[in-house]
Amino acid sequence: MEPAALDWLPAAAVAALGIVALQRFRRALEMLSWIQAAASARCRSASQGYVELTGTARNIPGPPIVAPLSRRDCVWYAFQTSGRAQDDTAPISRESGRSDALFHLEDASGRCIIDPEGATVYPPHDETWFGDTRRPTLRSFGWKLEWMGWLFRGMRYHEQRIEAGDRLYALGEFESLHEDHRNTLEHETAAILAAWKRDPRQMAAIDGNGDGRIDADEWEAAREAALRQAALKLHAEGDTPQPLHLLRKPRNGRQPFIIAGCDEATLLRRMRRRALLHAATFVCATGAVFLLLPR
Repeated sequence: MEPAALDWLPAAAVAALGIVALQRFRRALEMLSWIQAAASARCRSASQGYVELTGTARNIPGPPIVAPLSRRDCVWYAFQTSGRAQDDTAPISRESGRSDALFHLEDASGRCIIDPEGATVYPPHDETWFGDTRRPTLRSFGWKLEWMGWLFRGMRYHEQRIEAGDRLYALGEFESLHEDHRNTLEHETAAILAAWKRDPRQMAAIDGNGDGRIDADEWEAAREAALRQAALKLHAEGDTPQPLHLLRKPRNGRQPFIIAGCDEATLLRRMRRRALLHAATFVCATGAVFLLLPR
């Protein structure tokens, strides 16, 4: 690269930072507008379509959802690990994951099933700590020394959780499955399959040939078994199934799908602070570009 071109690199790098900040500022403003405009509703009486719900996080009956790093029971988790582990031959060990299991939002009127796939999640529990192994064993430091962990330990662990009993805000597409038995049966079947996916012993039983991989035929057989189990359950509950309510990612891609472990007012304050931070970053980057331009 010629020296003249190198002179432009600092300004180009700062300009790229400014563009990213501007895009995030616009996205934050869009999310603020959607949150403020959304209709507040209750689980039992919400209209079909784009709504916001507030309540309490609850588990759906079935195998517990366990966060991989802290081993705490929860309704949703996301985690990341990175660094050099003493019990791993790889020079850099990285791992990440996110729960896609269904859970309930409960308010005074009833419960709504939350499908978190595709959601932007702001969890109430967000922890970082350090250790020497690929997966953490015991916490290595007290909270006062957590910030010093990178000086002494090779691995960094980061975990986010929503736990049962946490306050919950959700904004997404609401759908009620009323007297349609077929839809109710399909939804109950999906809930059973989701519970089986969280149970290693059940997944081992589904893997008929024991090759460690669920092929299409094995999964279809599992779906038929789940369908039979769902039909028996609905039959035991009576000829008219209870209506089920579901909140999921909107079909309209412009509408955000948000799950937050706080109330709406707290979420709005956080979003406004985030928007201001991105705006300040853009302004500073713009000024820095003019200072760094070659004379």
